[in-house]
Amino acid sequence: MSLCSVIADRGYWQLPIVALLTLLSYSSSWAQESSTAPAAQEQSLEQLVNQLADRSFSKRQQAQETLLKLGPSIEAALQKGLLHQDAEVRRSCRRLLADVLEKKYQQDLQTFIKEPQSTAGNELPGWKRFQQRTGDAPAGRQLFVQMQQAERGLLASLDAGDEAAAEALDTRFRQVYSRTYSRVAGQRKPPTLGTLAALLFVCGDPQLQLPTSITDNSYWVNLLQQSALQQALTKGSASSPLRLLLGDWIAKPTSTRSLYNKLRLSLQYEIPAGLTLSLATLKNSKNLSGSYQAYCVHVIAMLGGKNYSRALNELLKNQAVCSRRILRKNNKQVQLTVEIRDVALAWLLFLHGQDHKEYGFD
Repeated sequence: MSLCSVIADRGYWQLPIVALLTLLSYSSSWAQESSTAPAAQEQSLEQLVNQLADRSFSKRQQAQETLLKLGPSIEAALQKGLLHQDAEVRRSCRRLLADVLEKKYQQDLQTFIKEPQSTAGNELPGWKRFQQRTGDAPAGRQLFVQMQQAERGLLASLDAGDEAAAEALDTRFRQVYSRTYSRVAGQRKPPTLGTLAALLFVCGDPQLQLPTSITDNSYWVNLLQQSALQQALTKGSASSPLRLLLGDWIAKPTSTRSLYNKLRLSLQYEIPAGLTLSLATLKNSKNLSGSYQAYCVHVIAMLGGKNYSRALNELLKNQAVCSRRILRKNNKQVQLTVEIRDVALAWLLFLHGQDHKEYGFD
């Protein structure tokens, strides 16, 4: 007795997968907590369900209104009604079940907002994962509410498996990007912080195995430059949880084309994941250009400081060329070659307050 029949009757198959997943996941979580109604009440509910097929419109309407007022207690009766022999009853039960699920969701969301100590968050899609990754601080809860209000369907995809989450994320990412950078100026609409945070949250989820074609999409950097996200990362209460989410995305497997942007964002917002990425990149730098290696050294020094002197010291034997320039000295052209070991040494001298002239630097 899945909710697929509910969705079909309401026309929800025409909606994106993210909307479908919201209903499916929420029905599942609610079904687990619903208790069996007493025999007398069950009989009364069965009568109301049967009344949905009454010839009188007013009686059918009365039955629908009464069932809706009863709230969560009618879930089992409506599920049973999906198998009723009368087609009108089945259709009505599908519509009612969807309405009741929506009402229950909104109640849980409001309880989550107003009563921080409640367990209502456990019923909201994505909350347990969000809490594990960012904690339970008020700032994080407020950000999560914005994510729920903007992208509840996308968040529901997390509990539907890797494949469903990948499809939902890819679909929503393309929709948001297309709307943000539409060729028609009048149709452009910048994404809200809730939408951007939800996309980042799902994409960076360590528990999901997502295709690199999605997580390493070169267009991510454009969305991450949206003013709503930039402002929230630099100031405001959401800065801390957002940096954690951004760090999870930076930690995802990356290609050379995305490496620079991830490292740049790490420096811009002081994300520790950029340090880890730089260290791992230099360990496998056989086919990496010298300029990228030099930028990794830069990130290690900036984010790691003196504590990572040993890592920088290990690079003093790295002769990969990162820069060549032609200079004029004493009216002669001189080629200046900069190697990774030179960059590492320069940073070591700077971090330890030594005079670079003592090591042959002008």
